[in-house]
Amino acid sequence: MKLQIGIIGYKNHALRLIKLISKNKCCKLKAIYHPNTKVEHELATNKIDDLYKCDAVLISSPNQTHFDYIVTLLDNFNGYILCEKPPVCCLSHIETLFKIKDVDKYRTYFNYNLRFGYLSNIINDSHYLEKLGTIQYIKILLGHGLAFKNDYINSWRADGKLNLHSIIETVAIHYVDLLMLNYGEVSKYFYSPAIVANTGTSFDTAHISLSFDKVTASIFASYACPFIDDVAIIGTNGIIRVSEDYLYLYGPRDAFDKNGCFIAPPLIEKEILNTDDDYMNSLSKSLDFFISHAHKGDNIDIKHFNIGLSSNQFLLEMQNNFK
Repeated sequence: MKLQIGIIGYKNHALRLIKLISKNKCCKLKAIYHPNTKVEHELATNKIDDLYKCDAVLISSPNQTHFDYIVTLLDNFNGYILCEKPPVCCLSHIETLFKIKDVDKYRTYFNYNLRFGYLSNIINDSHYLEKLGTIQYIKILLGHGLAFKNDYINSWRADGKLNLHSIIETVAIHYVDLLMLNYGEVSKYFYSPAIVANTGTSFDTAHISLSFDKVTASIFASYACPFIDDVAIIGTNGIIRVSEDYLYLYGPRDAFDKNGCFIAPPLIEKEILNTDDDYMNSLSKSLDFFISHAHKGDNIDIKHFNIGLSSNQFLLEMQNNFK
């Protein structure tokens, strides 16, 4: 029997999820809910009770509505819940969700889909780890010129009153979560946001430096630069660079010139990654992960819930501490 899916939201990201649901053989869409808009779709409804008849519900509504929907569903619905990131927008809501029963945590999933992306695969692949040695440093560069487009000026991303730190809430949060999932709690951090394009009142650029127990990471994210999606991973015995859909692996460390001085290690592998498709591929895999658990009635590992909330909490505290 196919899993019956309800979704809160009907356009933008919700539409991506709806299209992916249509391709999954284990489920089918049962309801598209919006509290007041009359959506032109045969499955559209303005009655939230219609969601309670589903086996799983996806929350793909504005960020500030997530908490209320999570609580409402936990109180009135016995099925599985997927909520888009960030889970919530204030620290008091974080505290409330951490206190819910484990049985509810097992059925609640926050959709940090880049946990299923190429960077996650690299830092967990034994082949790469063998060549890299112990990972010491990860540098992530993410950017494009959105802040210079005309439609940015009046968008929610540009509104500093509502979304002052939108660049980290929409872009950097994925990578902070991925790093915390793999390397634990952040011991030290540095956060430097800026308005570069001067086309909005939100920060359009940010640099975050994170120290973990054994790894240091740097994230640069911007809406005010040419397109870039580059990663560098430095280990004790090798280096990986990901740029323009290619992975370059250099090693080993002990490369010398004729005088016995260290030189840059040679290129030993080059692979095509198709990083342009990474977002949709990882989104599909993340949704499949959730649907698979819901379809089988399996508990979702509680670490996904706890770390998803912890990364959300860390970024909220970082924003609150910024002066």
